[in-house]
Amino acid sequence: MTEAASDEDKIISLLARMPMLKMFEKEQLRQVLAYTKIRRYDLGDTIIEEGQSDQTLFFLITGNVYVVKNGVNIGEFSNTGDIFGEMSIIDGSVRSASIVAGGKSLCMSISASFFENAGNEQQTLMCQNILFRAISQILAERLRAMNADNIVLRKEIESLKSGR
Repeated sequence: MTEAASDEDKIISLLARMPMLKMFEKEQLRQVLAYTKIRRYDLGDTIIEEGQSDQTLFFLITGNVYVVKNGVNIGEFSNTGDIFGEMSIIDGSVRSASIVAGGKSLCMSISASFFENAGNEQQTLMCQNILFRAISQILAERLRAMNADNIVLRKEIESLKSGR
């Protein structure tokens, strides 16, 4: 087995662990991989730049990345399958934050245009399914987190109002 084939097998094994890709067989994952780019980043590399205009979706395979808004670290992604870059795909706006590698990181990137023209009808539907599942999962997780934060903040405001 060549080194490239071995690397591809390792990446497919990692992709198979992603929640939204678990339903796919290895051959289907090979097809997905054929339409994406695997990108390697080192500590401090900018993956997405705030204010930039592009529509690329990223899946974190290994490593960790930081979300930076106006120069302030506001979050981190460190789990295989974490997705970032989806907001510009949803609304077509410029990037609302930067994403910076927190160390050696491996990501899979997919251009939004690919989801409209992925080849034959079956491939296009498969890719659109991945996109919609990914975005739905992200929105649900973030809404739950924001709701929990909102409750904490409301309690803090009430406590400050009552002078406790």
